[in-house]
Amino acid sequence: MGTNSGLVLFSSVPANTPSIRQDGSSVKGTKMEKSQQRLFTTLDIYLAGFLALHGISPKLEIKNGRVIFTFPAADQLYRLMDLYNSNTNVAIADFVTTVKTLRGKMLTAKEGIEGDGKGAKNGHGKLF
Repeated sequence: MGTNSGLVLFSSVPANTPSIRQDGSSVKGTKMEKSQQRLFTTLDIYLAGFLALHGISPKLEIKNGRVIFTFPAADQLYRLMDLYNSNTNVAIADFVTTVKTLRGKMLTAKEGIEGDGKGAKNGHGKLF
């Protein structure tokens, strides 16, 4: 079935670009407007679980029916990604529990847009 679960995306929002809330209102002039807000996103639940296990919790966003794990891009994130990619030892029971918790949040978020009709089925992203 070949999923691309290792897809990694980066995005940044320039300071002079006003952010738009889901209701269409701008957040220009608020605390959300910083010099640059850099984000790291991934579809990889295991990487997201590793980062969450080490204290960086993801925000879940649904775009086009797929759950994307979003983290603030910071030096600690990149250090942890290096550890993950070098196959560092982790407490396996804690890691499995973290992945199961993320999977539950992911399924709950997807059910909200696909299951009971209470979520936004209009293709727009939604944060959880």
